[in-house]
Amino acid sequence: MFFNRDLKAESETLAKWLISIPSVTGSRGESIIMQAVGDGLAGFPYFKAHPEKLHFIGHADQKNTSIAALIKAPGNISSTLVLCCSIDTFGLENYGRFKNFAFKTDELKAELLSAGVFDKLKLEDGSLPDMLPGLGVLECKAGAACFIAALKEISDHAAALEFNILFLCLSEVRRNYAGIMELLPFLQDLAQTEHLDFYAALQTAPISVSDPKAPLPVYTSAQGCCEPCFFILGEHSAPDNPYSGFSAGLIGAKLIELLELNPAALRTAALEPLVPQLTEVLNARNALLHTDCAALCFKLNINNTPLSAVVEGLKQLSAQAVERCAELNDEREALYCSLHERPYQLQLKDAEILTYSELFARAARQYPGQLTPAVESLQRNCLKEGLSARESICCIIEKLNEFVNLPRPSIVIYMGPGFIPRTELVAARREDREHLMLLHAALQQLSSLTEVPARLTAGAAPCALNFLRPQGADQALELLDKENPLGAPQLLPLNCPGIILGIRGGFLQRCGEYADSAMFRYVPAFVFNLLNALSRHQLQRRMHSSFPDLPPLPQVKETETSEKAAPAQLHGPQT
Repeated sequence: MFFNRDLKAESETLAKWLISIPSVTGSRGESIIMQAVGDGLAGFPYFKAHPEKLHFIGHADQKNTSIAALIKAPGNISSTLVLCCSIDTFGLENYGRFKNFAFKTDELKAELLSAGVFDKLKLEDGSLPDMLPGLGVLECKAGAACFIAALKEISDHAAALEFNILFLCLSEVRRNYAGIMELLPFLQDLAQTEHLDFYAALQTAPISVSDPKAPLPVYTSAQGCCEPCFFILGEHSAPDNPYSGFSAGLIGAKLIELLELNPAALRTAALEPLVPQLTEVLNARNALLHTDCAALCFKLNINNTPLSAVVEGLKQLSAQAVERCAELNDEREALYCSLHERPYQLQLKDAEILTYSELFARAARQYPGQLTPAVESLQRNCLKEGLSARESICCIIEKLNEFVNLPRPSIVIYMGPGFIPRTELVAARREDREHLMLLHAALQQLSSLTEVPARLTAGAAPCALNFLRPQGADQALELLDKENPLGAPQLLPLNCPGIILGIRGGFLQRCGEYADSAMFRYVPAFVFNLLNALSRHQLQRRMHSSFPDLPPLPQVKETETSEKAAPAQLHGPQT
C-alpha cells in the first residue's frame, strides 16, 4: 500500500477541533466529544458504505461510550493492526487566568506568549518552535487527531489493504482505565465474529524533551501498576490527656515519609527501588469512616516484581511506622505530664499489621454464617448508596473489624482497584522477534521530511494497551483476588502486543501544555510505514504458501536500532 500524502495539516486541524470540545474526565464533555468523533467517522466514505463496521460501546455508567471502527481488508485476511487513542483529559485547575482560552488554541498561544510562559523555549534567533497549545493536546488529543487523520487516508485505500485496521477511541481512561475494560468483552466477540487476529496495537504517549533533535522513543514494553493501600485504626485520647491516644493521622504521616521520602524503602522487594506515589487520603471528613480511622492509597509502577514481595515489604514498613509513632507518643506524653507535674507511667500497647486476607480469615471464624455472600451484599449496598470503590472498601474493612476487634493501633494492608498488568514484546519469542524486525524496518523507512529520529526502547508508563496483552498477570490476579476486597479484575486473553509512540511536547497538564507540530507529520508517517512493512511481510507469506518452490523467507532475528533512524523514502515502496 502506497500512501503519498503529508497529513500534518489535516492532523493539526483535527487536533484544534478536538481541543475545542471540552472533555474533562467526569464531565458531560466526555460524551459530547465521543459523539462528535463518532459522527465524524460516520462521514467517511468507507463507513457510509459499511455502517455496520462502526460501533458505539456503552459503559456501565450508562453515560459514557467508547468507539470501535473496523476497516476490513478484501479477502479472508485476519491480521489486524489496532490504533488506540483516548479523549478524556484532566481539568482546568492549573490554567488560572487562562481558563477562558484553554479550548481556543490560537488565542491561548497569544495569551501565553504575552505572559512570557514560553520564553524558555525560544530558539537562538528569538523565535519559538512550531507548536500547538491547548488543554489535553499533549496528553491525548494530538495522538487522537493523528490516528483519525491516518484512518481517513487508510479507509480511502481500503480496497488495496493487506491488513485490517481497528480504530479504538476510549473515554473514562482516567477512571482506572474503565474505557478499555468496558471494551475487552466486545473486542473478544468482535475477533470471533469478524475472524480477526490482533497482530499489534499502537498508542501515543507524551514525552517532555527539551532537545528537538533527540530521538523519540518507540516503546516495546510498558510497566504495570498496582495500588497498595493502608487502613489505619487509631485510638482517641482520654479527655484529661490529649496525648494518651494513638493518632491514625500520625501513623499515616510516617507511612508517607517511609514510602515517598526513602528511595530504598522497598528495595527488598525488587532489584531496583520502587517509588510509590500518594494518590488519596480518606478520613472521617471525606468518607464514611470512624473518627479514629484513616486510609492511604498509593500508586506504584512495577516491572517484574511479584506483588507478594511488594506486600511483604509494605508490612515491614508499616511495622516501622507504628514503632516510630509509639516512640513519638511516649516522648510527647512524658513531656505533657512533666509540664503538668503529673507522674508518667509508660504503657505498653498491642498493635497488629495484617493483610486483608488475614483479616477476612479471622472474621470468617467469628461470623455466624457464610461471610463471602455477606461481604458481596455489603459491597452492592455501598455501590447503591453512591460510594466510590475506595470508600466501599473502607466500609467493608470496618465491618469485618466488628467481628475481629483489632487492637489500637493496627494497620490492614490491602490492594485497591487501580491494577494495571504490564506488557512487553519478549525477544526470546519468535513471534515477538518478528514484531521487532518489522518495527525496525518501519523506523528505517521514516521520512526525512518528518525530521524526527526514533529508536526502540522499553519501559513506558502504564497505558490502556497493557490490558490487550498482559504479561505475568496470573500470580498478580491470584493475589488481588485475596487482597482486594472488591476482587480481581477480569482480564481477557486477546494476545495483542502494544507499541507506544512517544510524542514530543511540554508543560503536560499545565496551562502551557503544547505538542510539537512536527508530531502531526511524524505519527501518521509512522503508522503508514509500519502498515507497509506489515503488508509486505503478509504478502510474502502468502506468496510462499502459494508457491512453495520460492526461496525461503529470511530467518527472523533480533535487530538493533541506531540512535537516529536513517532517512529513506516517505512511505516505502508500493506493494
